Amino acid sequence: MFEFAFIHIRSAQLAPYDGRDFERGAVSGTEAVTMRLAEVLVQRGHRASIYNNRSSCDEVNGVTYLPLEETAAIGPATIAVSNNSVTALDGLSATRRVIWGHLDLRLARLRKRRELLTVLRVRPHLVVPSLYSARRTHAIIPFRSRTVIEHGVEEAFLKYEPLLEPPAPIAIFASQPKRNLDFVIEAWRSRVHPRLPSARLHVYVPTRDQLPDDRDDWADVGIEIKGSVSKSELAENFRAARVMIYPGHKEETFCNAAAEAIATGLPVVTMDIGALPERVRDGVDGFVANSVEDMGDRALEILTDDAEWARMHRAGIHVSRERSWDVRASEWERAAARW
Repeated sequence: MFEFAFIHIRSAQLAPYDGRDFERGAVSGTEAVTMRLAEVLVQRGHRASIYNNRSSCDEVNGVTYLPLEETAAIGPATIAVSNNSVTALDGLSATRRVIWGHLDLRLARLRKRRELLTVLRVRPHLVVPSLYSARRTHAIIPFRSRTVIEHGVEEAFLKYEPLLEPPAPIAIFASQPKRNLDFVIEAWRSRVHPRLPSARLHVYVPTRDQLPDDRDDWADVGIEIKGSVSKSELAENFRAARVMIYPGHKEETFCNAAAEAIATGLPVVTMDIGALPERVRDGVDGFVANSVEDMGDRALEILTDDAEWARMHRAGIHVSRERSWDVRASEWERAAARW
């Protein structure tokens, strides 16, 4: 049995969270994967705790949630895992210290955050969720070891069988608007809506405040703002749609939304940006487009070609059954045994 302590000090503004926030969809991707991994590790017989900006201790789904001030009590035998921050590991008595790199950990970022000397002092192990992230982490940075472990897919997205009939011509964008929503809008305006006016683009975003100001005519071209929903609702919405359009972003080191969409059978059209080419198998469960215009054309193809949609729909469901959090937790166990 291992004991894991996950430490999350991304910023002073990070809201406190625990497992009860998960199903409500009230947390970001980093918080979500931290809680899910911790819960599955507990289910597999380990102990897990999460330290964040809380003011009290609590236990939810077998995971203990504690204030950041309590990290001083983490014992030598515990595996201390910090989300992105090397500083959070400095001074701990834990002999096995790990950086879980959800963000790009290039040399320039560590210098900007004044953490390079801390890396030299702490010598943590590094876990990243994609080959893209691993390639962008300079070899000169002296991590004790480097391991790629992808994020798992939630059970809410893995329960589905293939549909017998294609859904309505609905496309989905589900991410932060700053992650190239403008590319999607451009592709929709220029390549999709003119040729398929009945199609709809549903935009799922954390808050409407993040949306661009120039959206007065969105409804005229079939774009609907849906806001944030729970994981179970999102899964059902994926099933009712025909394609996800998400170009990716250079800061995207994994993309949970794309992995979850494919698991429900929703093909994803993306571009060669960030880690998205690792989530989408080009021509199998989606397309990796080479331009904004090509992205629009590929999305239109899936929206109108029933046979193409059905092939990709079945392929996504089939492969995703090997991507559960239980499988990913077993990979963390194997890594922990080496540390």
